[in-house]
Amino acid sequence: MVELTGYHGTIKENAKKIIKENHYKLSTKNDEWLGDGIYFFKDIFWANYWARMVSKNWHGQPAVLKSLISCKNEEYFDLDSVDNKKKIENSLKDFANTESSVGAPNFENKEEMRSFYCNFYAELNNILVYSCNFPRAGFDDLGFPKTQVQYCVRDNSAIKSIEILE
Repeated sequence: MVELTGYHGTIKENAKKIIKENHYKLSTKNDEWLGDGIYFFKDIFWANYWARMVSKNWHGQPAVLKSLISCKNEEYFDLDSVDNKKKIENSLKDFANTESSVGAPNFENKEEMRSFYCNFYAELNNILVYSCNFPRAGFDDLGFPKTQVQYCVRDNSAIKSIEILE
């Protein structure tokens, strides 16, 4: 069993609605970072950062939700693993070589392509949670590169608790 703690940055109005309904809304834009799902950060720092960013656009008070994410080992897929990225690549090659395949759609950018591939692989392999470490520009005060780990939860069934951090 895989258990993760994820932090979701939003505005207080949305956070209260999520708590009341005990349900997150899935993001389904065609250029989502890791395909369709609910997005969390591994670290509170990045969730706070995101909440402050969206609060400016949505004109609300920033809020962070903390959730326990749980799934079977085979439903979790770590995209920081080169081996796992190769599994996606090989799966797509296999699909492209089948007679029923008409090929992948034309993508406007790499974000659309990555999102499509994540959705495609998740559907074929019953992936419920993706994780991936994304680079950020620059270095921290200790000289390490800035990065942020994101979790994409593809279904609310993997979310076992939701609480707002004050």
